[in-house]
Amino acid sequence: MNSFQYHEYNPQKYAFSSDVRCKIVQSVLDSLFGSLKWRGGERVMDIGCGIGDVTRRCFLPLLPDNFQRLVCADFSPVMLEAAKLEFRGIDRVDFLQMDIGKNVEDSLKGTFDRIFSSFCLMYVQDQKQVFKNIFDLLTPGGDCVIMFMRRGAITETGIQLVNTPKWKDRLKHYREVFVFPYREDPDPVATLENLLKSVGFQEVSVEKEDFNHVYPSTENFRETLMCLPDFPNNLSEDEKDDLVDDQVDLGSSFNIIRPFRDETKPMKEIPYQNLIIYARKPEA
Repeated sequence: MNSFQYHEYNPQKYAFSSDVRCKIVQSVLDSLFGSLKWRGGERVMDIGCGIGDVTRRCFLPLLPDNFQRLVCADFSPVMLEAAKLEFRGIDRVDFLQMDIGKNVEDSLKGTFDRIFSSFCLMYVQDQKQVFKNIFDLLTPGGDCVIMFMRRGAITETGIQLVNTPKWKDRLKHYREVFVFPYREDPDPVATLENLLKSVGFQEVSVEKEDFNHVYPSTENFRETLMCLPDFPNNLSEDEKDDLVDDQVDLGSSFNIIRPFRDETKPMKEIPYQNLIIYARKPEA
């Protein structure tokens, strides 16, 4: 997918962000209430399932009682092991190691009626390959609901430090992991609509949504930073601590951490600016 590998994502630290991730995803699903139709017997995939928390808490309750199969797919074997624990005792759930940034296996093509994905695809550089793969995975008439960050305050703390004299040499590989391909795009909605249609999707809808979130403390913000994947680096432990300290300081300046928040002033960075995609594959 990128140059970083699965062992650089820590499932235990990632779990700290479960509540806010589930809150964002559930808000999107609530807005789609009634528009997602179910026939029964669906085969469903969650791409980038991570530790399976969003899959179990947000996607699984949507499925009809007679769904056929739910596949939790992720690039990371470590995260998939955590997802297996999350779904322990739940039937009709399978787990698949898959790199959505590369060609998918022929045996998987045309086998899923609906695909979900949340907070995954912004880490992949080749967006056309990603959406071609999703298109190929779907059955004729199948659809997808995709959510990912265009930009967010938590990742801006690293991305903005990349350009500072103190960190530019030591963070030169940062964007290899934190790709965020639509961060600088002046019209990401049009870009995505055109991309989705170019690979064959119809009934395409793309929305840009801001999700406000005030971090209750600097420690909460720090712990959320620790949920992010690592990136290729040769930083010492002291340098890593120094980086996080600088990220927390920058986050404080964004006016999004409660002890430092001035209610009379706007947030300098939107905590989460998300792109919400719905697209359907044509019937055969």
